[in-house]
Amino acid sequence: PHKSEPRDETGDSLDYKEILKQYSKHRINISGIGDYGGSLLASQIFYQLKGDEHKLVVLATNSDAEAFCRELLSYVDSEDIFYFPGPENIPYEYTKWQPEWKRDRILTINRIFSHRKAMIVTSVAGILRKIPEKKSLTGKSIILKQGNDYSLEKLALDLVRLGYQREE
Repeated sequence: PHKSEPRDETGDSLDYKEILKQYSKHRINISGIGDYGGSLLASQIFYQLKGDEHKLVVLATNSDAEAFCRELLSYVDSEDIFYFPGPENIPYEYTKWQPEWKRDRILTINRIFSHRKAMIVTSVAGILRKIPEKKSLTGKSIILKQGNDYSLEKLALDLVRLGYQREE
């Protein structure tokens, strides 16, 4: 065995297949993985564990989570990776949310509610931020597909129903 291989508390070498067997229905906490080994291991967990449950990776900061998402692109399809950013401000200090953060959070929440398996990567700040209950969001979206024609009147009415204000 190599010195850098993961080991259990007795000092025996562990491989990811054994980790998956032991923890297939439980939370898996992994630490001490090298800089780029974490994304490879997370991708194997994502693909090897059975079921349609989402897999969640929580890192210390938004920067770490965003970098991890970029690394995951080497191993997991981009349509299955979702970055869920948290606020990057000091507590009690108001910072305006950037449009990209809002977009990423909305896309992630939508994927969670769709029940399609996803790898969600977030920071501690992101996981601590509450999200709305599913029932409060049900029926509050409009799906537009590229290339389709839509009635401007109906679209305007739907947007007003969702809380937008019409201004002329």
